[in-house]
Amino acid sequence: FAMIGAAGILGAEILGVNTTDLTWYEAGTKEYEIPLAPLVAIQAVVMGFLEMKRYQGWKEYGVTGLGNDFPFDPAGLAKKDADTMKLKEVKNGRLAMVSCFGFAAQMAATGVGPVQNLTDHLKNPAANNIIGSVLTIQDHLPDPGFAQVS
Repeated sequence: FAMIGAAGILGAEILGVNTTDLTWYEAGTKEYEIPLAPLVAIQAVVMGFLEMKRYQGWKEYGVTGLGNDFPFDPAGLAKKDADTMKLKEVKNGRLAMVSCFGFAAQMAATGVGPVQNLTDHLKNPAANNIIGSVLTIQDHLPDPGFAQVS
C-alpha cells in the first residue's frame, strides 16, 4: 500500500489535484458525501470477501492472490525469476514506506508537498535544503499555545 500511497501523493501534486482546500495530508479530516457507518459496512464486506479468498488460496496453493488468481501476477513477472521478483517487491515496498515518511516530514517542516520542495531546492539549493528547513521549522508548525508570554 505504501507504493500506491507514494504514487498517489506525487500524482496528486503533479496533476494539480491538491488545492488550498484539500491536500493529500488533510484528506483524512474532510467530511465526505457518504456517512461513516455505511462506508465501514461496505469496507467490512468487501475486505472480508477478499481476505477470505486470499486465505482459501493460501490453504489450497500455499500462496496468496486476488480473487481466484493464485499467485496474483497479471503481468506474468513471477515466471521469470520468482525469488528475485519477491525480493525486489519487498525492497520497493520498504523504499516507498521511507518516501511516505519523508513526504510527511517535508510537509511538517516546509508546509508544501514533495514536488514543490524539489522545485524549490532545484531553484536555490543553498537555501532550500534540510538545514534551512530545520532552522525555519518554527515558521511552519502550529503554535501549541504554551509558549505564550503574558
